[in-house]
Amino acid sequence: MKTVKEIFGVEIGEKFDIKSNNGLIYRNCYFNKNKELSVTRNDGERSLFLELYSLADLVSGKAEIIKIKPEILDKKEKEFLSFIANHLGRDKIESIVKVSSVKDKEFIRIKVRGVDFANFPNFPKGTMYKGMEAHHRYTLKELGI
Repeated sequence: MKTVKEIFGVEIGEKFDIKSNNGLIYRNCYFNKNKELSVTRNDGERSLFLELYSLADLVSGKAEIIKIKPEILDKKEKEFLSFIANHLGRDKIESIVKVSSVKDKEFIRIKVRGVDFANFPNFPKGTMYKGMEAHHRYTLKELGI
């Protein structure tokens, strides 16, 4: 018997959207541990009708699974960096980088056009900005800011 991953390309519990050929998009869907498709309505309630309809569309090729990219920043990180971006001027920020330094420390570096860069205080490695890859240059858009 094939697994959910083999059939649909997603893991049990992994959130995804379903886009049907008629343009409808069902958000935050997933297969539960019993391999049942879970689809929620706009009011947050599960809908057996939508689950059956969506599953039939997926199997028949009338719909596709769209994987959801996980958020890079948590709420507090996003709020802080948004505040900084607004203060420095969004149009002046070229990139934001999480830098790994010596002694298991990391820090955030913001590249500002015409000013070089701004470094923020160190924090213990792996404790903050966990969704950011070290040394990757992120734009404000990539970070959802």
